[in-house]
Amino acid sequence: MNFKRMTIAAISVMLTFAVFSVSYGDPLDAENPRDNDTNVPTEDLTLEWKGIEGYSYEVLFGTKTSPLESLEKNLKEPKFTPPNVEPSTTYRWQIKATSPTSPDVKSSVWRFTTAEAQPISSDVGPATPKFPADKASDVPFGEVTLVWDCTVKGVTFDLYFGSNAASLEMVIENTTNMLHDVTTSGGGKYFWQIVVKDSEGNETRSPVWSFTTKGDDSIGGGCTISSSPFSLLLGIPLIMINKISR
Repeated sequence: MNFKRMTIAAISVMLTFAVFSVSYGDPLDAENPRDNDTNVPTEDLTLEWKGIEGYSYEVLFGTKTSPLESLEKNLKEPKFTPPNVEPSTTYRWQIKATSPTSPDVKSSVWRFTTAEAQPISSDVGPATPKFPADKASDVPFGEVTLVWDCTVKGVTFDLYFGSNAASLEMVIENTTNMLHDVTTSGGGKYFWQIVVKDSEGNETRSPVWSFTTKGDDSIGGGCTISSSPFSLLLGIPLIMINKISR
């Protein structure tokens, strides 16, 4: 009997220790961002933590000055992308893990601070022309696809275009594409400019670029009609008729 009681007591201690270690050993360790990380990029930020097999997760999230708010429940994977993360802000987050057969587990409250916003430079335009090149000539006329490049991510573009550099017209606004079709005539000089804008309200105007289209004697933007032996053959009968008529 004593042996049976000792065995039960030992099992009870082991179970208690197991529950204690699960409940208080903080197995839900923060992996990204780590606790107290700074300069965390806001773009595509995904919270990741060490999970527990058989558990689902609730994400509690808030700023340094706001209470933690439940953003998502019943997650099966130990990761979550929080919405509307702002630059230069300290956030706090916590994970609650639940299981139908085991006690709930709560992590510590972790902190991280996001990186400062990276404004677009106001003195150097990040957009550069790809086609037509600045001051290009003999550009096929008709529908011309303006193409530009920009190394800054997460921005939008306004395109200004026209035949007078002093009064360009906005032809498209807040596009994320880096190309746009415009209509041109033969033998014309055209000007264009790109305004790059970021989510913080910063913007940069590129220089005004220009290009010149082929002359009006072009067909379809560059296929010219030239004299040939066939044109001479067509002219001979006319010359003969003219002489006979005299």
